[in-house]
Amino acid sequence: MGRFGVGVSAVEPLNFRTNMVELSDHMLADTWANTENPVRQAYGDRYYEAQRSSSGIGREVALKLSSLGANVVITGLEEDAIHEVVNTCQTLYKRKALGVFGDLTDDQFVKILVDKTIAEFSKIDILVNNAGILMYSGIENPEYMNIFDRIIRVNVRAMQVLTQLLVPYLVASNGCIVNTSSVNANKPQMCERSFSGIGREVALKLSSLGADVVITGLEEDGIHEVVNKCQTLYKRRAIGIFGDITDDQFVKSLVDKTIAEFNTIDILVNNAGICIKAGIENPDYMNTFDRNIRVNVRAMQVLTQLSVPYLVASNGCIVNTSSVNAYKPVLS
Repeated sequence: MGRFGVGVSAVEPLNFRTNMVELSDHMLADTWANTENPVRQAYGDRYYEAQRSSSGIGREVALKLSSLGANVVITGLEEDAIHEVVNTCQTLYKRKALGVFGDLTDDQFVKILVDKTIAEFSKIDILVNNAGILMYSGIENPEYMNIFDRIIRVNVRAMQVLTQLLVPYLVASNGCIVNTSSVNANKPQMCERSFSGIGREVALKLSSLGADVVITGLEEDGIHEVVNKCQTLYKRRAIGIFGDITDDQFVKSLVDKTIAEFNTIDILVNNAGICIKAGIENPDYMNTFDRNIRVNVRAMQVLTQLSVPYLVASNGCIVNTSSVNAYKPVLS
């Protein structure tokens, strides 16, 4: 992506006021100074749902880059706020500014956004990924998964789609990417399968301690091997349920079968996970990204929400395993 990039770890975008400008002036100025192209453009993308749309990180970054001589593109869901930023850039800093209204969770809109930017400016030097929402919900809320999915689409997936589409232009311009992130982005979680590796050993250990266990996964032979060991070696009840935990209907049937067999759940071990790698220039990148999110992040949310009533009734607990990679999140 070129020799220069900036990662900004900031406060929650939705609760942000304007003091980031003072903190990040040197970062943005250095980014701009080290962009070698004579004609410079920048994305200042904004996405707000629970914040005053005339304030925030996206607005301040766009204005700062405009003040440094950049031509900017502003996008978001509030047209009045977009026009305000565009007008400020044009009148106060005498720079070109383009406002594009739309929803960054819509892949077709993101493509249109990129096409309009290239049509207007011919190139891109800086991409600022700054879309974000903050929504709260207890896991027992029936709307929990809808809220979770919305947050993932806005805060995580949207920047992946936009970044992938812009990579060819950023490579051509020796440009850079600025990613803003929440201070909450310190402890992401990943998982591993329950019939091999960590999951297998946890199941066998719990069985050896006297627990009845349920094993699930996509490899029937692996499931049967663990079930047989629990039954023969530790003389405990064990059932294996073959299926894909990214399928919400299967997860529901998994919980239903567990309750039908054992009447209760005392411990939930969230341990499903995959590691599929793809460079962002790979045409299949977003399919790979979506698969990783469905398995490593979303599946445990669905299973946990469905299991919570039984865990509350049994005064049970949840064990979440995570990857060693979860200690050092990587920004693009």
